[in-house]
Amino acid sequence: MQERETEDQAQDDEATRQPKATAAAPKKSSGLLPFMVDALVVVVIAVIASFAVVRYAPQTERPAEPQKFAYVDMERLSREHILGLTEQARSGEIDAEEITKRTREFAQALMTGISAVSEQGVIVFNANALASVPATTEDLTQTLQEQLQKSGKMAIRKSKQASP
Repeated sequence: MQERETEDQAQDDEATRQPKATAAAPKKSSGLLPFMVDALVVVVIAVIASFAVVRYAPQTERPAEPQKFAYVDMERLSREHILGLTEQARSGEIDAEEITKRTREFAQALMTGISAVSEQGVIVFNANALASVPATTEDLTQTLQEQLQKSGKMAIRKSKQASP
């Protein structure tokens, strides 16, 4: 009988253990914790990737400013210079041989003045080669003429007749 009681007790213990084991099993999670962990991992990866892009990506330059344009009427300036030299040669102020030398100096000074404007990022056109320009395009002809005359590189006409 004791044997039977021991067997019954063993079966009872076994039966009571199963529910206890089932009761001790972890509860199914609601899915919020794994979602939060995944979201945290994604955020960390995004922050690292953003930092890497900002730190190691090639640096781009600022957008270029709109290009500036200007023009010079080189023919008018040359004509004024030659007419001024011709007047000076006729009046005896200069020798006829000096006309070539002074014309070469004038041409060099004119190109230096145009180059100085170009160095400021302005594209300079010859006015005679342009069919049309916007009103906002600067005409450098008068400015260069004044600079060349002040420097003595451009002959000044004494008779201010209208040039053809």
